[in-house]
Formats: sequence, structure tokens, C-alpha cells
Amino acid sequence: MVEGIRRKLEGGSGPGMGDWVAVLQETTAKHFAAASTQAGLADIIRMFRTADVEVARVRLSTRRNDESHNRRVEAADLAEATKLAMN
Repeated sequence: MVEGIRRKLEGGSGPGMGDWVAVLQETTAKHFAAASTQAGLADIIRMFRTADVEVARVRLSTRRNDESHNRRVEAADLAEATKLAMN
């Protein structure tokens, strides 16, 4: 994951949604637990490990993938989908 992001940055682009999803998933992995003692990271790691944040991450990632594959929200459902995404 890190090497992929590094190559993108060296090539003049940046991380995409999939890269950010992978970063968020990594923060909940057991091998990342040692970093939780470092200043500033402990709060972030705790936040990403909550069920609500995981549900939101999956929901937003799915929504993004649906949009990128032309599975768009119907106009009648747009207000509710926007509200859900913002929450």
C-alpha cells in the first residue's frame, strides 16, 4: 500500500479513494496497535475502530464505487442519500 501511494506521488498524482480506504483499514489492524502509543495517533486509531466509523467508511466507499460505475442515485432518492452521506 505504501509503495503504491509513493509511486503515485512520484508520478505526479496522488492517492485515490481506494488508497484512502486501505489506509483507514490499516489503522484498525493489529500490527498498527504499536503506533497507538504515539502522540496524536491514539485518538485517530480509536476513532477508526468504532463500529459507527467502520459502517460509514464502508457505506461511503460503496457509494463512491457505485457512482464511478454509473450506478447513480435516482433523483427521487438524492436528498435522502445526501443526508445519509453527510451523517
